[in-house]
Amino acid sequence: MEGYRFALRTRSIMTGGLPRIRSALYLPASNPRAIAKARTLAADMLILDLEDAVKPEDKVSAREAAIAAVAEGFGDKPVAIRVNGLGEHMARR
Repeated sequence: MEGYRFALRTRSIMTGGLPRIRSALYLPASNPRAIAKARTLAADMLILDLEDAVKPEDKVSAREAAIAAVAEGFGDKPVAIRVNGLGEHMARR
């Protein structure tokens, strides 16, 4: 269901006068090399993943890395952060 909600939001973004998002690159927020490389790639949108791609012991530092990466920016590419679901213990931290 989460992916479906994301697709609906993406579709509304795509029809609202913003650039079309044809490709989205998911990358673990815990991987600084992947974040640096993503800045050079031609993906239309970047999604920093804090959920499945991050080991439980790395989740806190991945959150900090995601915040820092978004603050630094990715040029004109839209960026999203995929967070843990509300039912998971990390969502409450």
